[in-house]
Amino acid sequence: MRIRLSILSLVLAVATSAHGQEVRSQASAAANPMAAAIDAVKAEKASRSPHHRKLDTQLAVAVRSAKGDPQASALPVQPEMHPSESVGSASGSYLVEIRADITPQLLQRIAELSGRIVAKSERHGVMTAELSLNAIDSLAQLDEVKRISMSRENILNQSAGPLIPANADGLTAHAVDMARERFGLDGTGVKVGVISGGVDHLTDLQAQGALPEVTVLSDSPGDAEGTAMLEIVHSIAPGAELFFATETPGTVGLLQAIEDLSQAGVDIIVDDVTRPAAYPFQDDEVAVAVKRASDAGILYFTSSGNTGNALNGRASSYEADYRSGTGPVLREGYMDLHLFDDNSWGNTLIANASIVCLFWSDPIGASANDYDLYVYDANLNLVNYSADFQDGNGFPIECVFGVEYTQILVVMRDEGAERRAIHLAVSGGDYQPGMLFTTAGGIRGHQGSAGAFAVAATSAAGQTTPFTPESRVEAFSTDGFRRILFEADGTPITPGDFSLSGGELRRKPDITAADGVATNVPGFESFFGTSAAAPNAAGIAALMLQANRDLTPAQVREIFAETAIDIEAPGIDPNSGYGIVMATAVLQYLLQTKSISTMGPLTGIALATFIVGLGVARSRRRLESVRRSR
Repeated sequence: MRIRLSILSLVLAVATSAHGQEVRSQASAAANPMAAAIDAVKAEKASRSPHHRKLDTQLAVAVRSAKGDPQASALPVQPEMHPSESVGSASGSYLVEIRADITPQLLQRIAELSGRIVAKSERHGVMTAELSLNAIDSLAQLDEVKRISMSRENILNQSAGPLIPANADGLTAHAVDMARERFGLDGTGVKVGVISGGVDHLTDLQAQGALPEVTVLSDSPGDAEGTAMLEIVHSIAPGAELFFATETPGTVGLLQAIEDLSQAGVDIIVDDVTRPAAYPFQDDEVAVAVKRASDAGILYFTSSGNTGNALNGRASSYEADYRSGTGPVLREGYMDLHLFDDNSWGNTLIANASIVCLFWSDPIGASANDYDLYVYDANLNLVNYSADFQDGNGFPIECVFGVEYTQILVVMRDEGAERRAIHLAVSGGDYQPGMLFTTAGGIRGHQGSAGAFAVAATSAAGQTTPFTPESRVEAFSTDGFRRILFEADGTPITPGDFSLSGGELRRKPDITAADGVATNVPGFESFFGTSAAAPNAAGIAALMLQANRDLTPAQVREIFAETAIDIEAPGIDPNSGYGIVMATAVLQYLLQTKSISTMGPLTGIALATFIVGLGVARSRRRLESVRRSR
């Protein structure tokens, strides 16, 4: 890995040294193809009509090119529609997300344009639809439409791992077997809803006796990750009643799943979904929906994500306050570009990725600071870009699709734009870290919601005894913390300060649970990833709710803080949160009136030893934390 990083550092260093001394006047020469490329992009962007400014760059270029617009046709590079996001190629339709006031007139207009609404959430003002380029062009002209962008598929947080024994599970690692014997709890009377891709093989597992009846509210055939998550919940809390809803398609699918499960009366929701376009600095629609569910008393567990953590050198995000600089690709019309570490004007990709998104600290739907994201190869040829409009009603996001190893990401600030905190995120990468320069703080979107329990992962593979303070988070488990700078309605938390020293700090993830567990689901026999950790934590929560039906999310959070095994850095840390949730500890905390003496001698001694050991370990680490702070 060090060799790979060194080579890429050299690539960027050579490119910078070879061109970094060029002055802007030299770069503007007509003979310079690099200059001509970016000038063409700027010209196309400036010539967009008011309604084309509502489209993301990919759609704007496609719509204008289809109409024979010379500004779009003259572009040296036209970002391609991501293959997995185009549908009905014979009819030329595309799957898009529309943010709008969803009125009867809008729905009627979509029908008149032969569009098909796949899913919609009127409460949150977002829908997914299949539309032709002509229909997209027509809809953008309506006042109620705020933005149309390519629909971006959610990512499910399964991760590759080694083969593990068929009896590997969270029962021993989380001391669930001990706790169930001690307290006689199995989750009876508690309703748990799972959100994931699909429930393939569900009937097969039910026939094997590995799963009971499941109420399936919606499904997406061709995916079995939901079945594997249901099996994990059932293994921890076999008496719990199970529900399932799919997260497809994209943002609207996840919103619909949360709403459907909430209306079904579940007590706990658990998902394993990461959204590539989830915002870091403000709660977006899904984060708001999670908070609403939590405020209604639902315990909401979500996988923290599999984009890696800085502690293990595997992060795939970069976050910093914008730092002005210059470089060989800077052109007139831009004030400056962002300087990454070592004063580098670009950030080299060290993985292929399905999507890279740039965010900055402006309110969603009200950004007046225009930033653009460019992608160059090692020879400084422009290969991709995103140049959406942010003119006061804009969205502070730029995304590029299908970026590749060794390509260079460049962030530019338009004339008149103010400096903001920026966040660059690589999603769907085939290698971690995703970029040469990375930082901690990968958690964003609903994983960062104040209402969520974001769950990191630690491996249970080969674990024959309960977890200890020596356990460690998986290198791929996404880290925090999360800095929020705006209220959900866009109001600044610290007016005038939109830097990473402002706003509020949410200490995410919240807890850690087991992955590296076995299931009976084909393809998930060895289930790694935070996708496996989240249902283990949710299953333990089901035991807690059976023990005390009056528990609120705030009380559950307090119990986790008091009882989790403290791992990684002392106290709550950005990799493991409070630490590893343990069934024995949380139930003992809840049911302190029950005496260990009522148990069998061997089990009683084991439980007493575990609880005392846990307390001693936590005390030692807290003392160590105090000493370090001095």
